[in-house]
Amino acid sequence: MYKIGQYYNSAKYGRIKLTGISTKRNVVYTRNQLITTINWAKICTNTPKTAAQRINSASDYNLDKVSNPYTYLKVQYTVQNNFSNAVTFGGVRQLTIGNGSILNGTDELVIDDGQSEQLLPHTKRVFTIHVLIDKFTDRAHPQKVHLYFGSSKGTVTLRKVAAGFDCLLPITYDRAADDSV
Repeated sequence: MYKIGQYYNSAKYGRIKLTGISTKRNVVYTRNQLITTINWAKICTNTPKTAAQRINSASDYNLDKVSNPYTYLKVQYTVQNNFSNAVTFGGVRQLTIGNGSILNGTDELVIDDGQSEQLLPHTKRVFTIHVLIDKFTDRAHPQKVHLYFGSSKGTVTLRKVAAGFDCLLPITYDRAADDSV
């Protein structure tokens, strides 16, 4: 989904609707020989229709339940390891949502499948960050999301090989604006 207002029905989660999208895409950060590209960020509203869909949604965030609907942030990023040795990627360390909420990368509401992942030499992998930003309504509309990524280490030496970085992603909710990004 790349157009605000688009939706699809997921058998596992319910009705998922794109409500906001980052106005910056494919932003590249090079740290030593580790290249991270923030592909895109989306704000989505999920409306589970069945008890099973509500359970699936809640279990993703280690919660007992979620209300109907709820809003989450999804960020896709790609990491390319150009080192001749394996690297453990730092992943998202912290994020700040436009309303001032600060979440740590280890918070139960934050899922980063790239955090502490090992990347073999000369490989590229795509990862996703999911953040539950409002578990009770569909009204969460942060104007920006600030991601802070941790440093990366050599898998064998455990020494820092690439510094962390931060990324600011403005978000739009304007249906006309998503065509121009």
